[in-house]
Amino acid sequence: MGSRRGARCSNKNVKTVKKGDKVVSLLNYLNGGGLAQYVIAEESFTAVRPIGSCAVEYAALPVAGVTALQILKSIGAKFDGTGRKCNILITAASGEGQRLASPSGKLYDCVINCVPKTEWSSTLEANLTSDGKVIEVTPTPVTMARYWMKKLVKSNKLKVFMLKLDGGFGVHD
Repeated sequence: MGSRRGARCSNKNVKTVKKGDKVVSLLNYLNGGGLAQYVIAEESFTAVRPIGSCAVEYAALPVAGVTALQILKSIGAKFDGTGRKCNILITAASGEGQRLASPSGKLYDCVINCVPKTEWSSTLEANLTSDGKVIEVTPTPVTMARYWMKKLVKSNKLKVFMLKLDGGFGVHD
């Protein structure tokens, strides 16, 4: 990342960045710093930031990219052309419920829910293929508890006792 004063070019062979430019650069995890004032970065991994853009937004980009990649790998997506094709829905905005209700919004192999504090799991699960998954990127304690309870119930390691409205008890398998 460039400082507020911009990048300082220490090498005369640098062509794409000049003194005073605000830059963003991909840094090595071992010796890089996300919002450091001074860093050493390769020119091939450095670009001039658009005017009006915030350095913090660019510092967060690698985290979002790595998170998305790990989620896609966890559902078995392959990026070399082998394996089966996956239909993936990423929820991150309002209006997804209407899309899910339409015929074109059915039978996803994976739904990645990126919206915090929503209760969409039951809606999303109804639109999955038989081996589809819902992945909560922004889990809350409630969504985490729901996930583990469903996992235990489906594995027959836990029977859920439910209080019926008439006051009796029932067993849910």
